Amino acid sequence: MTFLSIVIPAYNERDRLPRTLELFLEYLSQQTYSWELIIVDDGSMDDTLVAIAEQVQKVDELALKIISQPQNRGKGAAVRTGVLASTGDRILFSDADGSTPITELAKLQTELDQGADIAIGNRRDSAITVRQPLYRVIIGEGFNLLARLALQSKIRDTQCGFKLLSGDLAREIFAQMQMTGFSFDVELLYLALKKGYQIKEVRVVWIDDKRSKVKIWRDPFLVLIDLLRIRQIHG
Repeated sequence: MTFLSIVIPAYNERDRLPRTLELFLEYLSQQTYSWELIIVDDGSMDDTLVAIAEQVQKVDELALKIISQPQNRGKGAAVRTGVLASTGDRILFSDADGSTPITELAKLQTELDQGADIAIGNRRDSAITVRQPLYRVIIGEGFNLLARLALQSKIRDTQCGFKLLSGDLAREIFAQMQMTGFSFDVELLYLALKKGYQIKEVRVVWIDDKRSKVKIWRDPFLVLIDLLRIRQIHG
């Protein structure tokens, strides 16, 4: 790998993003490869952009890109914007809360080094240092079962927000994607599998953040509707 792009979508992340950026920048500064960090502010209504600005002075301006979307369009739309603006040979997208530590990146890199096209974090079989409440686990497992059926795949965890892709592949697929919300992960994997790309799941450390932006009684049902839409749109 010669150049890594990291995309972080952010919506009202004033409280969580600064610490995540601090850890990411500390890790990246120790690496021998070149990198760029792309933060996509998804129409935040708090001072997320101020939090980002506080970190800018610590980074070469060429290594940090800040993209501000005027309106909140959804996590999928934010990640898509960041991926299409990237230039890296490989692209990692990661959640703003840093639930999966950036140090886990090395595990995903190993899979691509060995020939995989996409490496995705797996929280279901992972070292979870802080666990979700039981009702979230039950709903999450139910959704993952339906996602596996939609994908006709044995992928255990479609929704982990820690995925590494070959750069050209990522830009090719994201250019075709239409889901703007949390279902974008399934759409990504659906298109990748349809094109015959090799996907590897990797057990990663994961720390549950009780401040999750997922609305547990609404979003899973919206995603289920999107599962049907994905099949209709892409065949």
